[in-house]
Amino acid sequence: MSPRRPRFMYRFQRELADCRKYYDRAVASISKDEAFQNVIIEMAFLKACLAWEDFLEQSFVYLMSPAKTKGKKPKVYVKAPSKDAAYKILGVQQGRRDYVEWGDPELIIERSKAFFSRGKPFVPVIQKYRQHLNDMRKVRNRIAHRSPLAVKKFEDTVRGRTGGVPDGIVPGRFLKDTAPQSMLGTPGGEARPSVFELWIKVLEDATNEILASAFQ
Repeated sequence: MSPRRPRFMYRFQRELADCRKYYDRAVASISKDEAFQNVIIEMAFLKACLAWEDFLEQSFVYLMSPAKTKGKKPKVYVKAPSKDAAYKILGVQQGRRDYVEWGDPELIIERSKAFFSRGKPFVPVIQKYRQHLNDMRKVRNRIAHRSPLAVKKFEDTVRGRTGGVPDGIVPGRFLKDTAPQSMLGTPGGEARPSVFELWIKVLEDATNEILASAFQ
């Protein structure tokens, strides 16, 4: 029998399902207001990114603290006597205590190696999806911020993935477009998903792989 998964995993799955629902409704809408559709898609994507970041934080805290589990936990370098203590330790490691950054794949890899033997279960999975996660972060930041730097990084991502930057491109439009073959790897016979659908699947696969490795 496989070990029971922690509660926060089920919360993540519910949130991802909600994001898919919002996206599907926006795309299926008979409204001709593309700007409205784009906003809904952007909010759904932002919610998915926040759910992923929360999943990572909860996973670290769970594995560092004395939470009960039927599975075998990875080797932890820094153990915490409680979940509250684990949160504080993570804040100190980053150099600040009010907020811990979970959106940057490079920081996650660095933090994983500091807290877990060979960075497992996080490093192998983050490295596998590193390009997607980096691109997702830039699109996420463009939705959340209007700074020239956020705009530039978003446009650089679009250019790198599609070969150009369409006039008036916004995150919602990019997410709604069919994912270019460069994002899919090996060509397949099935219809290509949208960028949004592809990245939701990436998050889903990444969390499942982390959990499968964490409780071997």
